[in-house]
Amino acid sequence: MRMTDDPALLGAFANRLSTRILARVLFVMMTAANLRLVRQTFSGN
Repeated sequence: MRMTDDPALLGAFANRLSTRILARVLFVMMTAANLRLVRQTFSGN
């Protein structure tokens, strides 16, 4: 994300704000899902 967010590097092809927000929201959701799966695995449920 850092590289594709850099307008100096990619110019007009750099990610827009909406793309950055969506990527971060998806990152948080995927991380939460993975943490839940790990917790379920070790708790025996």
